[in-house]
Amino acid sequence: MNDAELALTDGASTIGVGNITVQALQGSINADLGGIEQIPFNHISSPDNFIALEAGKDISAGNSGVIGSNIRTTAGGSISGIFVGSGAVSVNAGENFSGTIVGSTTVSVAVGGSVSGTIVGGENVSVSGGEITASLISGSVSTSGDASGAAVGIPQSNVAQNNSQTADNADTAISKDGSQDDEEEPKKKKPITLAQKVSRVTVILPQKN
Repeated sequence: MNDAELALTDGASTIGVGNITVQALQGSINADLGGIEQIPFNHISSPDNFIALEAGKDISAGNSGVIGSNIRTTAGGSISGIFVGSGAVSVNAGENFSGTIVGSTTVSVAVGGSVSGTIVGGENVSVSGGEITASLISGSVSTSGDASGAAVGIPQSNVAQNNSQTADNADTAISKDGSQDDEEEPKKKKPITLAQKVSRVTVILPQKN
């Protein structure tokens, strides 16, 4: 499957946006050309709305991405690309995941191989895989597998530390400049003697022959 999928409602409609189901049980799903999007222009949506993708091989959302409410993806191979859900997002792959996932509530990733990229969950993030090197950002993060290469949690402490170090460096620079100015100040105030006063001048003329 290589076509874009789109479910939307007109702004004047009173009907909620529909669900999207894409299956390629013997092949792959490639949504890189136009993405798969679920957009309620009339702002009427249900918390049960979903996008469901199932492929026997790979699922590629590419940079166009899969954007909707609740997103469910299952692949026998690998899953990659951008996935953004206003609800929950689940990714299940027999091999690897690489890309970006953003879910407003919960995000769960379960793969047989590696997990890389960035995963953000509004409530919690759960990731299992053979090797996890992704950035996992949420108030609650759980992992299963080798997560020694992962960045886990909301990275606020690093920002505070960098700001503190910058402030310390600035204070040190100001202190050094200030002490140097203090040493130079007396030199600036000391008057410079341009000439010595002489009360009398004696002129000796050569003798006449």
